[in-house]
Amino acid sequence: MNFDINTLIKIGSMGILVVGLEETLRASGKESLAKYITIGGSAITFMIIFKMLSDCIEAIKTTFTL
Repeated sequence: MNFDINTLIKIGSMGILVVGLEETLRASGKESLAKYITIGGSAITFMIIFKMLSDCIEAIKTTFTL
């Protein structure tokens, strides 16, 4: 299981980046593009989290030899 602080920093920085881009696009009147940015950022974040969960499940399987 490869969990370290860098993963949390990636997720946090992705959130900050998405919020910044979304607010900038909404202020310029491009709500539809802001929605796509939010969906894309959420998808990337979920992929990172699912990878972490997959690694955790594999570690549990290895530990208990399931």
